[in-house]
Amino acid sequence: MTVKPPDPMSRKEQPTLRSQQATTLRKIERRIANVFQYLIRQHNIRTIIIQRHSKIFIQMYIRRPIIRQVHADIGFDNVLNKRTIRHTPATQVDNGLVAQIE
Repeated sequence: MTVKPPDPMSRKEQPTLRSQQATTLRKIERRIANVFQYLIRQHNIRTIIIQRHSKIFIQMYIRRPIIRQVHADIGFDNVLNKRTIRHTPATQVDNGLVAQIE
């Protein structure tokens, strides 16, 4: 009588073709679910960023004319001061004041 050598793995430990396919399908399903969750998170993040940017742009739209007006007033004052300093003859202004300004 010939005796067959024992299998290195018992029949219970050997993965069957059906269980391998099931494992593969679970992995694929998990990857697909992860991709969809990632896309949903990205969409939510993008939506949040767009909302914040729109709020910032609205504030800039409201504040920009005010800022321009302030800068224009400051620039206009600076130009006026320079023009008055440049075009004022030294005989009309105290010489010490002109020396301090320059």
